[in-house]
Amino acid sequence: MQIKTMLQIKTNYFFSFVLLFTFIVNTNIVLAQEDDEYDVPAAEKYIRDKYIEYYEADFDAVFNAVKQYLLIVGAEIERDATADNDLGLKKGMIRSNIVVLTQKKDSAFKVIQKYSFRPPFIRGGVWTSARVQYKVLLNDDGDGKISVVFENEFSGFEDHATFKVHFFKTNGLLEFEGFEALTDLIEKNR
Repeated sequence: MQIKTMLQIKTNYFFSFVLLFTFIVNTNIVLAQEDDEYDVPAAEKYIRDKYIEYYEADFDAVFNAVKQYLLIVGAEIERDATADNDLGLKKGMIRSNIVVLTQKKDSAFKVIQKYSFRPPFIRGGVWTSARVQYKVLLNDDGDGKISVVFENEFSGFEDHATFKVHFFKTNGLLEFEGFEALTDLIEKNR
């Protein structure tokens, strides 16, 4: 009788421990899910539907800062134009030529991984270049702010399996680097 009682006590302690452990683990999981902050993968940190930033400066100052930025990153301006928007204020567009970020087999895929969101996997693929064409839209919104929108086209050339240029969705890092540089250039030129 005493052995049965001891066995029942040990069993009760064991099940109590299991229940307590399960409760603690589940509570931690629920608390972790309720936490608003979570780690975003680096490749997804800057992804947006539209890359837009607003600057409190004169339209011409922002327009010239964009042109200056493109020259700094090694782009030649293919086209720049200004016109009046619907409010009778200025709007503009600047497009660069294609800028080759790298043309080396050993670094092209690293650059593609750095600036693109989910680049395609090509079995046996050898990437020989990574490049970008900048397209920047500017608009005076009439509230003292100039909106700047980056619509960059990012691509790379694969030279082993497909022998063609592939276009990638950008992960936003290139655009945010541009916004930071524009902020610095506008402040510097005031």
